Amino acid sequence: MSKASGVRKISVSEITTIGSTFEEDVETYARAGCQGIGVWGYKMEQVGWQRAKELMDRNRLKTANCIPETNSILPYVLSPEPADPRARVEAFLPNMERMAKLDPESIIVITGPQGGRSREEAIDLCLEGFERIGQVAGDLGVTIALEPIHKSAEDALSLIWDMPGTLELIRQIDKPSFKVLFDSWHLWDTPDILDHIRRDIDMIAGVHIGDWRDPTRGWLDRAFPGEGVMPLREIVDTLDEAGFRGFYDVEIFSDDGRFGTAHEGSLWQLEPDEIVRRSIRFLTPEA
Repeated sequence: MSKASGVRKISVSEITTIGSTFEEDVETYARAGCQGIGVWGYKMEQVGWQRAKELMDRNRLKTANCIPETNSILPYVLSPEPADPRARVEAFLPNMERMAKLDPESIIVITGPQGGRSREEAIDLCLEGFERIGQVAGDLGVTIALEPIHKSAEDALSLIWDMPGTLELIRQIDKPSFKVLFDSWHLWDTPDILDHIRRDIDMIAGVHIGDWRDPTRGWLDRAFPGEGVMPLREIVDTLDEAGFRGFYDVEIFSDDGRFGTAHEGSLWQLEPDEIVRRSIRFLTPEA
């Protein structure tokens, strides 16, 4: 572990244990020694934010990076409805307001894919929607983290795929509530990524950690941290040294058929305790 970091704050994003309930996630993450939980709206809404906060407080877990439902302006595979971008924003706002009550480190949004629109129209819709979200987020006192997505998944997920493009969009949104969600899986192989971390660290609101399986079978096929091929130690050490002090929030997608492709050896098929243990061991002091 980098000396610059002190004691890292470690959390697990709930999609990593996709088959578990919110209550089960809280207990599993706390038992493994996590300090936080990356809350997914579809799980939180099943228990309500009051019950979610009660469970987290009881288990001494803080809220890391959160993903409310309908968290993109343009529809995508995990959130196809409503299809109309403006309706999506209106649906997102109350979801964000409830999640804000958990005092999250950040609330994550993505653009969604271009689809059948021109790029100009898609960008304009995103700017309009994010400006509205940013205003409400400012009133709520929460940080919105805009997540760039790996270029290989742009047709499914996003209009932006690197730090410069994300920062340019944030500049156009022009709301102080907007920063960047740095996801190692999406950004690891972009040019000069370590330089971007050092230069833009003040704009990084949250961090997702995952590793790259080789050969990869797509964005729904990731490896546990330290078990893939990306230079993850160098990336994490650079984040530490640049001054990142938020949660290192492990996020693993590994389709077991829920999203249409049952990958052989899917990590989601493992027991939750093993999933969490292998998710966080790279980030612990002994790693």
